[in-house]
Amino acid sequence: MSDGNRTERRLFIGGRWTEPDHGHYEIVNPATEEVVGLAPEASREQVHAAATAAREALDGWSRTRPEERAAILDRAADLMLRDLRAHAALAQAESGATTGTARGMQVAVGAA
Repeated sequence: MSDGNRTERRLFIGGRWTEPDHGHYEIVNPATEEVVGLAPEASREQVHAAATAAREALDGWSRTRPEERAAILDRAADLMLRDLRAHAALAQAESGATTGTARGMQVAVGAA
């Protein structure tokens, strides 16, 4: 794995980026067995904090006008599709999928 892929990721909990309590674990491409990245490993407490934050955010999100929610989701989809190749390469590396599956199913269907 190149040093560029060794970027350590944090957890987004309650609107803040948080260091994972249990460090990081390797993401392995099942097709090549190459380590393609690192993912944060949350503690039980961090998982509960994330679930609590999501529950608390749901009330405000559900009161947001449908048109505004749709606009936010459309923008997220546009960003996913704008960087389709990069997202597909990541999906392919972590799942061992073919290029067509990674682009057409794993990214494009998520954006849809």
